[in-house]
Amino acid sequence: MARVLVAEVESVEAIALTDSFRRRGFDASRVVTGTEAVREAARVDLVVLGVEPVDLSSREVCALIRRRCAVPIIGVVVRHTSLDRRAALEAGMDAYLPAGYCIGELLARAEVSLRRFPPVAGDAGSIVCGPLVLTPESREVFLHGRSLTLTRKEFDLLRLLADDPSRVVSRREIMAEVWADDYGLANRTIDTHVSSLRQKLGYQRAILNIRGVGFRIGWWDDDSSNPAEPVGDQFSTVDLQTR
Repeated sequence: MARVLVAEVESVEAIALTDSFRRRGFDASRVVTGTEAVREAARVDLVVLGVEPVDLSSREVCALIRRRCAVPIIGVVVRHTSLDRRAALEAGMDAYLPAGYCIGELLARAEVSLRRFPPVAGDAGSIVCGPLVLTPESREVFLHGRSLTLTRKEFDLLRLLADDPSRVVSRREIMAEVWADDYGLANRTIDTHVSSLRQKLGYQRAILNIRGVGFRIGWWDDDSSNPAEPVGDQFSTVDLQTR
């Protein structure tokens, strides 16, 4: 069952949307703020973004979601000029509708988006990070629905990072959690496994090295014109190469 997140301030509109999705067989939930939408986006298969969240602009929400995952986003734009449509797409929306849209059209667009980016079935304990799904119980990993073969340590490292894609995990914590070692092994051990994971995931920026701090999940977008950046202002340098 595909999971849909509706980010909508207006309660009447939100109830109508979530009820419509549920009648179509979707697992639909609702949030009110942009911050909530960003936090929950990696756990769902589709985000429907209302006109304007109460705390962030639609562009800000899209940009922050894109820093974490590649979940499809359908947004609502107040004005429907060519400039507004272009801005919506540049912000990271996969599709958009004008205010006053027909719910039937939104549902149709949602189904098209989910056909393009089909969700991967997993058990209740699965960790979902955009197109990446980890199942800890069976130690299986899927990327865009394709099974990946990882070593035990690679899986443990990826799981640690995917648990919270926005968090930077220090080298010391990685050594303690993955190798049960309090920084006793050489740093190169981590670098070697990160390099191997990047190759298997097919994206050099799938895992970012925040220089002097640690690692976190990066962009799933392979557009080199938009280099990945850490969320927030506390990290001024992002090293995208294995160190």
